[in-house]
Amino acid sequence: MTEFKNAPFQTEESPLKRSKARQTLAMMVAAIVSLMPHPALAASKAETEAQFRQWLQTDLWPQAQKSGISASAFKAAFADVKLNWDLPDLVPPGTKPPGEQKQSQAEFSSPGAYFSEQRLQGLAATGRSLAKENAATLRRIEKTYGVPGSIVVAIWGRESGFGRAKIPHPIMDVLATKAFMSTRGDLFKRELIAALHILDSGDVREAEMKGSWAGAMGQPQFLPTSFLKYAVDFDGDGRRDIWNSTPDTLASIANYLAKRAGSVAATGVSRSTFQPMSPARRKVRISPSRSRNGHPMASSAPRARHFRPVKPRPTA
Repeated sequence: MTEFKNAPFQTEESPLKRSKARQTLAMMVAAIVSLMPHPALAASKAETEAQFRQWLQTDLWPQAQKSGISASAFKAAFADVKLNWDLPDLVPPGTKPPGEQKQSQAEFSSPGAYFSEQRLQGLAATGRSLAKENAATLRRIEKTYGVPGSIVVAIWGRESGFGRAKIPHPIMDVLATKAFMSTRGDLFKRELIAALHILDSGDVREAEMKGSWAGAMGQPQFLPTSFLKYAVDFDGDGRRDIWNSTPDTLASIANYLAKRAGSVAATGVSRSTFQPMSPARRKVRISPSRSRNGHPMASSAPRARHFRPVKPRPTA
């Protein structure tokens, strides 16, 4: 064997240098592998997409047909629908439902911030301005449904920031994904079929039918079943448009409240729930130290004044 021990270019490498070299090589290999396609993962998603298309035909279509949806309407509604893999609470076929997860809705995960006095004051200021702007519409609404305009505007502001919040998700993608593979599949299947009836009614085009990641639609954040029950055409254009029409949005909120309040009254629950607070109680402030979740609590506001639902009158 040729001896290279004393060659000028040959040096003895320390264990530390050899270790660093191995680490560098491992990092380079990992980086290269991360850039390569993952056939197993891609195949899994492709298989799930195929199962989804099969599910539409064998599971959803019979139920939609039974509810009165035509084959052409069904086909058109799902022509461009795709699974949204970024939604929470998904359970793809062959996987187990996740354990209990942290609430992601703001009013539950961080109620202190959601109900902060500063935020509510900002909404109140905007609400007062919009109440003046829509005063004539609100008077008609109160006369028709018996619900005070201030209550309607307050809910409008809390649900969607008076229609200014970004509500970006195509609702058919959301509902189809959650009906096919989520922890509450049966609920979202009902909502998906209801959404088909909304499209079939011509009230909204599918491209404009946007909602939240949880399936709530438009400015009042109605689920499709609630839309079918409570949405109204109050501007007289022949469509119930809770996405773009302020009169339709406000009247739909009022109609919801009037009918729901009537349902509560029918159960025998005391109507005193809707009575105003006494002047003395309005002045009470809750100490931050008494807040159960650790957040400072805003001063208590007066409850909504009592309203008596009335039978909706024609809006024409």
